[in-house]
Amino acid sequence: MACTMINDQANMTGTCMQAHDGERIRVAVNALLDPDTAGGVESSALSIMRYYVERPEAVHLDILALPTFRSRFCEIMGPHHEVRCWEGGQDRPILPTIGNRYLRMVRRFAGPFGATMDRALIVRRTRQFACELGTAAANDAALRALGVQIVHFPYGSTFPTTLPYVYEPHDIQHRHYPGFFTPREVEWRDRVYGDGCRNAAMCVCGSQWTKNDIVSQFGVKPERVAVIPRSSYNARVPVGEGRRREILAELGLPDRFAYYPAMTFPHKNHHRLFEALARLRDQHGIVLPLVMSGRWHQPSRLTLETALDTFQLRDQVRMLTVVPDETLSALFQSAWFMVFPSLFEGLSQSLLEGLHVGLPIIAARQTSIPETVGDAALLFDGLDVASITHALHRATTEEALLRDIADRAAPYYTRYSWDKAGPTLTAVYRHILGRPLGDEGRALVEDAIGASL
Repeated sequence: MACTMINDQANMTGTCMQAHDGERIRVAVNALLDPDTAGGVESSALSIMRYYVERPEAVHLDILALPTFRSRFCEIMGPHHEVRCWEGGQDRPILPTIGNRYLRMVRRFAGPFGATMDRALIVRRTRQFACELGTAAANDAALRALGVQIVHFPYGSTFPTTLPYVYEPHDIQHRHYPGFFTPREVEWRDRVYGDGCRNAAMCVCGSQWTKNDIVSQFGVKPERVAVIPRSSYNARVPVGEGRRREILAELGLPDRFAYYPAMTFPHKNHHRLFEALARLRDQHGIVLPLVMSGRWHQPSRLTLETALDTFQLRDQVRMLTVVPDETLSALFQSAWFMVFPSLFEGLSQSLLEGLHVGLPIIAARQTSIPETVGDAALLFDGLDVASITHALHRATTEEALLRDIADRAAPYYTRYSWDKAGPTLTAVYRHILGRPLGDEGRALVEDAIGASL
């Protein structure tokens, strides 16, 4: 069954472009996501778009968006790029999740027939997905009709294409913590991430740790993985002192609190953090308020809600879920320090946001986190509750330590500036297409891939 790739009706193209420049590289960005959803993947993808919005002279972006979010992306992209309603879909895991609440109730009481219901749902969705996901030939024809030269996949999901593409898997967490995923998710991630990395014209990641992992796990040649550290554009809304205090009062937050901005995925390690807060209270008599923001990961919610009750932390921990940009800025400005016990990060946008505002950080020493924060953080073992507790105790009793950490943040943050990341990404695009680089562009690509061209 044929599937329409791009709806080019006048009221659906979402064209934001006013003039074309024949010298600009034309890049299609896979953006089948909600641009207003808080998350590391979303903020990383949006940071690419916002950089080229501010500097449109070198690269023209065609944003491939869901029809629902076309208007919002047009607001973000301004007059120098285009937003296209992409109906060709993207590869995604097919899971037996049930959106309809009545069907969820039936599934809950289905007993031994629940597994049969799951299998039937997966078969149905597999057939539907086969129709929705366009073929490489159809996708290529649609993209070439727009003049697209490169596709950029800024997160794990892809769609079939033979055009050269840039691929960003962000992390290969499922290879290290398969228990954090369902078997189907592990199978999907291994297939899509593996094929994405091996077939990309260039993989891009934000840390050397992640590059080493891509090379090790999927056998990609090191010179085909570019490390481009770059910051997000989150927590940038200016908030005056008066308004900051108003926001804290509206939320009922104390003057001093630790802040953890993260979705409640298993690898974010909230459970051990809760236990450490309880130990800090019970062993040292220190009641540390914790404020959290980010979406609930629903499969983890019951476990974490139970932990809050078990450790008697209901009056001590606040979950704000997703907050507006102004509130996010106010939280980063107001927190006593950030605590970040995550067990796995490719390049944490939350840590970069903390470094940007000079917020003292205490964080796990797992995966790319030490590389991300350098000496601008106090590190602990995220797998050891005693280590987390000890770090929290130091943070709450050693003011000089926090001041020293905060003082180191701004100098270290400069390595994530888009002043270098943007030109490097542009040079990578040009390198893929065989365009002249010049001495500066060549040096940027060589630095990113760690090899001579």
